[in-house]
Amino acid sequence: MDQSSQRVLLDPARDYPSEVERSAAWREFTGEAGPFRAAFDHAAIGMAIVDLDGRFLQVNPALLSIVGYDEVELLATDFQSITHPGDLESDVALARQLMAGEIEHYHMEKRYLHKDGHVVWILLSTSIARDKAGRACFAVSQIQDISDRKAAAEEIARRLRQIDRLTQTVRSILQCVAQQQGNQLYNSVVRVVMRTFGSPLGIFLRRTGNDELVGLQVAHEETSEMRCRLSDAHDSWHQALLTGTGIIDRSESKLPCGTPVRNWLTAPIVHDGVPCGLFAVGNTPHEYDEDDRDLLIRVSAIIGPALHARIQRDKLTPREAEVMDLIVAGMSQKQIATTLGISVQTTAKHRTRVLEKLHLTSDVQLVHLALQMKSPWTDGAMMPDSGRLTANSDGLQSQLDGHAGHQEPGRTSE
Repeated sequence: MDQSSQRVLLDPARDYPSEVERSAAWREFTGEAGPFRAAFDHAAIGMAIVDLDGRFLQVNPALLSIVGYDEVELLATDFQSITHPGDLESDVALARQLMAGEIEHYHMEKRYLHKDGHVVWILLSTSIARDKAGRACFAVSQIQDISDRKAAAEEIARRLRQIDRLTQTVRSILQCVAQQQGNQLYNSVVRVVMRTFGSPLGIFLRRTGNDELVGLQVAHEETSEMRCRLSDAHDSWHQALLTGTGIIDRSESKLPCGTPVRNWLTAPIVHDGVPCGLFAVGNTPHEYDEDDRDLLIRVSAIIGPALHARIQRDKLTPREAEVMDLIVAGMSQKQIATTLGISVQTTAKHRTRVLEKLHLTSDVQLVHLALQMKSPWTDGAMMPDSGRLTANSDGLQSQLDGHAGHQEPGRTSE
């Protein structure tokens, strides 16, 4: 629909009163002594008398406040001129039906363009006034400012979108933690984060010392290992790890490996209040915003304990991992020895090495670590890499309670 046709309201096949007749009807309708005039002037919502071509004939103070124009300015224009272009066609179509007698009134949510340029959402209710012959003379419109309501609804929708993105991302990452290990795990986790933020480049790094970062860089289908000192790391990585907060960096720079990057989003992975690694994504065609930064911070915080626990568990040999799983399942050393077909002494040695490698001192702490890996966000009841253990999180908690209340002879009490 072109601009000129968007302004035409009248049906050429219908008979309308003359301009003189319409003016007389309008003056009679809005007479100074009539009850309508008092209600019109003092209404809490905007009101307007509109001619058949859309021109404003009379406007009340509430409407002037909504659109920011004074009375002289608004009476010199029509509703089409202050209607948002995106709503003009549908508004004019309904007004035409009203003028043609096809409908008696209509209601719609639409946008006005305020005098200072910002958008005002309104609820418009319009009906037609007719003469004694039933001919349309002018329209009466009521306008309610619903900008606050629309803003609140959009904020709720935004938060629901964030919750959905958070839920899907965390669940996918924790499934990777439960099912994969080593570089395959880290590769999958990075790709989940890249997919969430629509990013073609992703980084996962973990701290292996005070000044060392080790991990992966993923770009499209290519994956490469990364290793750098914290002091040589990208500025945003360095800042995120030192401050423990998310960083948006829109500058152009290069990674330590030489890969060019722009529009970088970084968040630390925190465990027990200490940044133990980071996620970073970049080179997306759109700029990251505060919602993106908040989302990556939340994702990193939620998966931090599980990822840390998984990294710790991957330090174990396959046999040590089996022993760990069976300890968590609540078996005694004798039961573990029988199950695995090894001696009790060998079982004890495996247990000692497990605790040493994981920097733990008791089975209770071992169960705590297992609980961190088995999050209620994940689906299924299997513990990572264990065909023997089918306990879910509640089961693990009961084992934790059991270990806390009973220690085998020779086991260290917490």
